[in-house]
Amino acid sequence: MPPLFGNLVSPSQFAQGLDHATGVFFIFSNLCIRMEGSFRLQFTLVDLQLPKVLASAMSDIFVSHSWRTFPGMTKITPLTQHFVDQGVVKIVRKAQIRKEEAMKQEPYDEIGSYEGGAPYSFHTYEEDDKKM
Repeated sequence: MPPLFGNLVSPSQFAQGLDHATGVFFIFSNLCIRMEGSFRLQFTLVDLQLPKVLASAMSDIFVSHSWRTFPGMTKITPLTQHFVDQGVVKIVRKAQIRKEEAMKQEPYDEIGSYEGGAPYSFHTYEEDDKKM
């Protein structure tokens, strides 16, 4: 079973970056690693008509957690929020709908997660679009 799964290929997306300049972005919204550890990913830009490698880049090192050691979701980055505002990325974090309602349902611990479980979940609308 391969350690990397999900959408391993991404089409180009034209959007504005944080500097408000239009650019081409490749967004991997559903990419998962089955193993714990520290990893780097290599991204390769390929012209599929030739086929020819046009560019390659390495990610920064990141940590993949097991479900038991997962520290909880972090805040959305400014770049991700900028993409959401443009309609390029669609993310719903169900537990962040209303802080007041969540506080009434279950107590929070000091890092903002529910006691006894992860408070956030991602939902992309790609699955909904495929069903239609």
